[in-house]
Amino acid sequence: MQAAGGTDALLARYKTSAVNGIGGTPEDVADRIAQFGENKFPEAAFESWWSIFFDCFKDIILIILMVAAVVSLSVGIYEHGGKTGWIDGVAILIAVVVVATVTATNDYNKQLQVSGPLFRWRRARGLRALWRRCGSAGRGGK
Repeated sequence: MQAAGGTDALLARYKTSAVNGIGGTPEDVADRIAQFGENKFPEAAFESWWSIFFDCFKDIILIILMVAAVVSLSVGIYEHGGKTGWIDGVAILIAVVVVATVTATNDYNKQLQVSGPLFRWRRARGLRALWRRCGSAGRGGK
């Protein structure tokens, strides 16, 4: 606070008053938006289900399982032939795909909950309740 020049310097920099708050006129609001930007939460980037699904294969455990599946396929076919030697390796690959599908679906649903319209409505409702409890910012001496 002292490095910024104290309270009076900060109030002057942001063109506000400790008693009356900001002006609140349309021109003042437009100037503030131009200078400081909109007072909004940034929208989170929304990933597709496929993007999340393919990201699952970067997990070290799934990489180890996929390597184990390839080794199991190779050894199984070499030792038992093509009739039954592939079963263990394919079973591991199916398990990997099932895990990736469940993980991607779960993460996608969480993303919908956090960035969907219902969450934005709940967040706005919660902020309005907070404003009522704590009071509002001063504008034009009100």
